[in-house]
Amino acid sequence: MPALLTKTEGLGWFYNGSVSQAQQGLEASLLALVDLKLNTAFAYDVRQTIDQENKTRIEVYAEQVVELAPQLLEQGIQYLVADAYYSKEKFITPVVKAKLKLVGKLRADADLLWLYEGEYSGVGRPKKYDGKVYFEKELHRFEQVGCLQEGLDIYSKTVYSKKFKRAIKVVMLRQTSDKQVSRVLLYSTDT
Repeated sequence: MPALLTKTEGLGWFYNGSVSQAQQGLEASLLALVDLKLNTAFAYDVRQTIDQENKTRIEVYAEQVVELAPQLLEQGIQYLVADAYYSKEKFITPVVKAKLKLVGKLRADADLLWLYEGEYSGVGRPKKYDGKVYFEKELHRFEQVGCLQEGLDIYSKTVYSKKFKRAIKVVMLRQTSDKQVSRVLLYSTDT
């Protein structure tokens, strides 16, 4: 929201996605409920973003969700969907501790590890991980769960995210064309 005054509380620099740059103004954090049948989102809680000492903005956003979590769970709402900005450990950990499950987007080059699925050798600490995930080289390790249209396949696997410090379920939308292969990575903390 553009702000005309210089003394307005909460005035700061915020990323404006409509112009793809940071601008001075006011920001509000909005939590909305989505009705899939009506294809509509309904505003549930909105709060002005005010910078706080010793807290990052992502921690402030997480506090909003954690505070509302009991009300959401009472209404049978378990899943929170957030864009890639919220794909940070400082947001995910408090949200999961509040008993909500998060669905979000990962970077295409996300640093993930395969979870070890082999037998325990009986010696030493059990092996947890089975190496770094290389999406194109190791496509066979993913489960193909469907095809949205010709050339657009859906793959899924539970892996470990070093960034989030937890196991996550990754869904890869992989599009192939004559000249290139592209992918979008989505994740859920509900493994």
